[in-house]
Amino acid sequence: MKKILASRLIALLLFYFLKSVSFSQTIINYQTWTGASGCNIFSSSTNVPATINGSNGSIPHLTAIGQPTYDNIDKCVALDCNIINGSQNQGTEYTTTVNLKQGYSYKITINAAIIKPTQTEPNSLLRLDLNNGGNGGNTQCNGTGIIDASGSGGLKKSQQINSQTFSDYVFNYATLSSLEPYLVIAAIPQAGISNQTIYIRKITIEETPPTFTISANPPYTSCGSSTPVTFTINNPPVTGITGYNWNLGGTNNNWLYNGNPAPQNISTTTNTLILTPVCGKVPNAVGGIVTLNGANINTTNTASLSYYQPGLTINGNSNICSGSSNYYVNSLPCGANVTWSLSTGAPGVVSASCLSCNQTTLTRQGSGTVTLTANITNACGQTLAPITKTISTVNNTVIEGTYWLTLNGNWLSHGALNNNGQPITVYAPSNDYVQYGITLTTTGLTGVSWTVSGTGTIVSSGDTYFNYTINPPGNGASGVTVTLHATGPCGTVINIPYSVSVLNLQLMQSFTVSPNPATNSLEVTASGSPLQNNAINSDESKTTSAQRSITEIRIYDNSGILKKVQKENKTKQATVNLTGLKTGVYIIEITDGSYKERQQIIIQK
Repeated sequence: MKKILASRLIALLLFYFLKSVSFSQTIINYQTWTGASGCNIFSSSTNVPATINGSNGSIPHLTAIGQPTYDNIDKCVALDCNIINGSQNQGTEYTTTVNLKQGYSYKITINAAIIKPTQTEPNSLLRLDLNNGGNGGNTQCNGTGIIDASGSGGLKKSQQINSQTFSDYVFNYATLSSLEPYLVIAAIPQAGISNQTIYIRKITIEETPPTFTISANPPYTSCGSSTPVTFTINNPPVTGITGYNWNLGGTNNNWLYNGNPAPQNISTTTNTLILTPVCGKVPNAVGGIVTLNGANINTTNTASLSYYQPGLTINGNSNICSGSSNYYVNSLPCGANVTWSLSTGAPGVVSASCLSCNQTTLTRQGSGTVTLTANITNACGQTLAPITKTISTVNNTVIEGTYWLTLNGNWLSHGALNNNGQPITVYAPSNDYVQYGITLTTTGLTGVSWTVSGTGTIVSSGDTYFNYTINPPGNGASGVTVTLHATGPCGTVINIPYSVSVLNLQLMQSFTVSPNPATNSLEVTASGSPLQNNAINSDESKTTSAQRSITEIRIYDNSGILKKVQKENKTKQATVNLTGLKTGVYIIEITDGSYKERQQIIIQK
């Protein structure tokens, strides 16, 4: 017996290696099978006719347990099962060689019915199992055999066959983690049954191939970059891949491959492809086709580059003290073109060479200031926004930059620097620190240094910046004077003082705002205290709150963006609806026509 079983198992394994079935749909229809004979129809490896992808083929069958028979009336395979001695599970099981592939998913539909002695018995189970080692080889006609009655676990799936009418029972298998050469089919008894028979007319196996995606690294790049891009087809855990075909979307695809214009299709044996964008062009998206087990499978997506524009500036001197200076665009995208233009009034100040070249030269003709504009075209097929540079031929250096003031991290004010060293007055609570910062944008300064006098602490300083924390005003005032020392590009000696005075806000307010924090609304009232308060404009030292009235209320967010405007008719008190404003810190600006005052408010919802 052992020799017979061993020989049949070897024969079955040889059949598997000699014949590998590849399919997307396989149908085994026992109704059309005319070769069934004997009391154990699969006692030796039997090729049952099958339709494989629309073509005629065959699937090997072999009995594992019991004795499958063929019912010539209903044209089906019959599988008996029962329970002996009240507890011993007896069933019938056979194996089909179908070669279910790693990484694929399957829908297996069994057209089946059941015959049982009484309708009160529970229904037997039809069990499917995927097995990469095969099962058995029973050559005898000795009825049902002892069987493991488990209906699930591993790759086992089972369903009750609940009708004597043939119906479809669907078994779904998600992505397989390994090759499973065999589909094992069994009739499994349940407790309390006598003899039952499951009939199987047809088995339909539908195969869904694995999913392949494609990605690019880097996924984005600067317009005009010639940095190579690696495309990767991301493989699921499968075997049987023999090649990759890359589709670049046409012959004029704006890619270079190995230094030459890339063709539309490139074949590789690896899952990566390195391409280089053509100078100044936007290349096509790239798709892929994977050859898997003899079938071509498209990637579910194409991969393309996202482009961002580089930060562009005009390189060249901001001051032409004498002679000439050259100007060009920094980080100009590959293949882009530049045309230049000068502002009205340039004649007599500068002359320009080649306004249609990527580099132009300006020559000083006289004293003045002009704006040079660069217009950029053909940047990855786009026309970019113009960029400008202000150029002075005046020997006096113009200081450019910004100052800013914050209170507890919230904006108080900010603006442009000038050469006059304008004094600034701000108002703060008696115990709060004000942060003062200066940022220079003037180029060509040498020997930059800062001197400071005032109450506070230097936070940081350098050639283009100065940060200072001013002490709280207490019951009076505090402040700082920061003097910039430098030599300009035309030899001008620069000594400019910038001063900030901080006054006590609580002693100087013309208007009261309450509640603060506020929720849905707040009240603004002309207060009764004398004022030179949070004034933004004009000399208000002699004006009292009794003379104040409200003509307009504005609310700004912490970034200085206007969020609300409310007009009033010279009222002494106004209610402001805060609906629509989110929780946060805001600045409220109150105007009486000739006078403006700002205060910080908090909205909590």
